[in-house]
Amino acid sequence: MTQAAVTILGQVAYLLAPRGRRSGFVEMVVDFVARTRREARAGNGAAAWRAAAGAARTGMSLDVPAYRQLSRRTEASLFASHPPSGLRAGLIAGRAAQPAAVVMTEAEQARMDDELATHYERVRRELVTT
Repeated sequence: MTQAAVTILGQVAYLLAPRGRRSGFVEMVVDFVARTRREARAGNGAAAWRAAAGAARTGMSLDVPAYRQLSRRTEASLFASHPPSGLRAGLIAGRAAQPAAVVMTEAEQARMDDELATHYERVRRELVTT
C-alpha cells in the first residue's frame, strides 16, 4: 500500500471509525484487503467480504503495539512528509471515545446489498484480476 493510500486511510479513520477504534483502523484495512482478495478469488460475494472484515478486526496481531513503537523510531525523519504511523496511531488512540455516527440494521444492510449486487460482482472480478 502506498504512503498516499495510508495517509488517506488515516483521514478516513478519523472521519468514520468510532474514536475508540481509530488507532487500529489502518492495520485492519490492510488485513481486510488481503482477506477480501482471497474471498473474491474463491468466487464469494459481499457476505463473505463482511465475514473477512470481521475476521480482520478480531484477528489483529498482538504485535501491533510493538510495531507502532518500532515505527516511531524507524519512520522518524526530518525529511518525512508526515509523522510516523505509530505516533499517529497513538494520537488517535488518545482521543476520547464516542459512538459511531452511522449505525445500520441488518435489514438496511440487506437492502443495500440487493441494490449493489451488480456492482459487487464487478468489484469481485476486478479483485480477482488485480
